Amino acid sequence: MKKIFVSFLFGSLLGAAPGPIRSQVPSKLEQAIQESARRDWPNASRVEVSQINNRGKVPEKAALMSLQPRPALGAVSFELAWEEKGEPKSTFGTAIIRVEEPVAIATKNLNPGDPLDEEGIRFENREVSRFSKNGIFTQTHELENKIARTFIRSGSIVNPTQVETPSEIKRGEMVDLLFENTQLSIKARMKALDNGRTGQWIRVENQNNKRIVRAKVIDQGRVALK
Repeated sequence: MKKIFVSFLFGSLLGAAPGPIRSQVPSKLEQAIQESARRDWPNASRVEVSQINNRGKVPEKAALMSLQPRPALGAVSFELAWEEKGEPKSTFGTAIIRVEEPVAIATKNLNPGDPLDEEGIRFENREVSRFSKNGIFTQTHELENKIARTFIRSGSIVNPTQVETPSEIKRGEMVDLLFENTQLSIKARMKALDNGRTGQWIRVENQNNKRIVRAKVIDQGRVALK
């Protein structure tokens, strides 16, 4: 992973006692962390860094070498590095990053299967740090052709665990089964035994002899033996 190099000045050396300590001049470090975090959130209306803690002595001039995890949100850790008498030195620390970002909000109660369109979704600024694990939607195109997978309450932030792409094939419907090679091309009507989206494998049944085979969903109403 490419390291991010952001220089900053600490001022005087921090206390010599080991263990977690609060930086005496956090503004420069805060600025460095904030600048790095903003690369992950270019559309954010606000990126706030707080509760900065690091271990050990930090010299007057040091560099922010890494910030994890990415995207930087919620509890993060960072690495600081410098040279001392020609020898590389480093230390680690932690911080809290809060982000205010335009995110997808349900404008009404959405039931499973409801489309996520302009009638049901709007984008507004929200503080999103508590969603760092579940994820969020920040762009309209991310919700194109998506439907609600679970109930979504009006006014709540929509996250990826609550949505899905609708199935091109529904269980119980009749589909075309295609088989092609260099010498033969066959198409047969089969009954889908599973729901399926493009690229997924589902079971289909021949209604005459009840034979069941697995086929790959190509698109709406079509599957293939491959």
